[in-house]
Amino acid sequence: MRWSSIEDKWFRFKSKAKQEWGALSDAQLDEIAGDRDRLEREIAATYGKTPDEARFDVSSWKERVAVA
Repeated sequence: MRWSSIEDKWFRFKSKAKQEWGALSDAQLDEIAGDRDRLEREIAATYGKTPDEARFDVSSWKERVAVA
């Protein structure tokens, strides 16, 4: 699945993102609106991860939700 599919259907994927990263608020997820870079930055800031760790987490999540 291409990221553009997640971005275009963020309303569907937002709840899956909330399940994965529960510390992100609904307001944060609304503001992210499917923007991958912003999601990675919010994860890094909220969870104290490096940008590379956040990028890896988002890539792994994308692969899991693509088959779900």
